[in-house]
Amino acid sequence: MMPNEHVQEEILESYALKRLPGEERDGVEDHLLICEQCRRRLEEAEQDVRAWKLAAGRIRKEAEFFRTRRRQRWERVTAPLRPRPLWALSGVAAVTAIFLVPMLRNDPESYREVSLRTTRSVETATPAVRGRVRLKLKMDLTGLAASGQYPVAVVDADGRSIWQGTATPAGGEAVVTMAQALQPGDYWVRLMTTPPGRRLLREYLLQVEPSR
Repeated sequence: MMPNEHVQEEILESYALKRLPGEERDGVEDHLLICEQCRRRLEEAEQDVRAWKLAAGRIRKEAEFFRTRRRQRWERVTAPLRPRPLWALSGVAAVTAIFLVPMLRNDPESYREVSLRTTRSVETATPAVRGRVRLKLKMDLTGLAASGQYPVAVVDADGRSIWQGTATPAGGEAVVTMAQALQPGDYWVRLMTTPPGRRLLREYLLQVEPSR
């Protein structure tokens, strides 16, 4: 990076997230010493990082709360299905079928639609989804200029690239399907501008829970 060049937005964000390798980090820090504009941009990026982490923490707490509630409801529902005398087995089998048939109809190869909203505040955090399913991501485009297509990248919590594709706008959303099922964890879905001059437009938090 030339001394008179401003730090690119994506590099500045990676620096705020402490993900830049040593050589690149040293170059950014040297530039920040002489560039007040980039220092202000870094402060804004660090504020965004704190907001993202707060959103992720709140989502994890809410997900744990709802997992506990679902487990408690399931235990109440299945209590009548615990071991019974032989004369009751036929009734137990009938009741069990009522719960198992809908579960079997959930084809693990089908696409699960997920609507993503910007995560710059905790109020717009996206609910967690189950793992081991293919996803159809629908990303909110409110406030963005219209484009024919949008490159999409999915990265894990450590910034490692997991999947890339191209989204097509439809009804105020950018839509893309992922044939690759994600493992449980936190992911960032990045919406980019088309080359040349590819840059980050918007980032969405996607939390994947273990499948049952």
